[in-house]
Amino acid sequence: MTRISDELRSAVAERAGHACEYCRLPDRLQAGGFELDHIVPASRGGPTALDNLAYSCPHCNDHKWAHVEGLDSATGDTVSLLHPRQDRWDDHFGWSKQRLLHIIGKTPTGRATIARLQLNHAELVEIRRQLAAFGVLVIPQDRR
Repeated sequence: MTRISDELRSAVAERAGHACEYCRLPDRLQAGGFELDHIVPASRGGPTALDNLAYSCPHCNDHKWAHVEGLDSATGDTVSLLHPRQDRWDDHFGWSKQRLLHIIGKTPTGRATIARLQLNHAELVEIRRQLAAFGVLVIPQDRR
């Protein structure tokens, strides 16, 4: 396991706005702390460098693990997962109008990332509900 300096950890957290770069949960109320995800895993040659690290909640980091691809739920095709340094979150995801606090995939990458990281797992949706009730998580009003 690579030692990551406090300075690098802080830079990644600041760049992410102290929120998970995959599910958008803020880190303020996370007792266990957030993790740094190697977007391209170290086991696949990914460097421990600012441009290859994403700020990740424990749930997303555990489910992403060493994966860089997933299955698009609409087509069954294997596609790349969200790459937070190359992809814009809003291009691939939105918020559901029908199922409040659920993330929807707008692209194959979005759908595969939702499935692989289980972004709509009941526990995550409940956390979002509680954070929204306390005004900690604000869902944009132009949900799809």
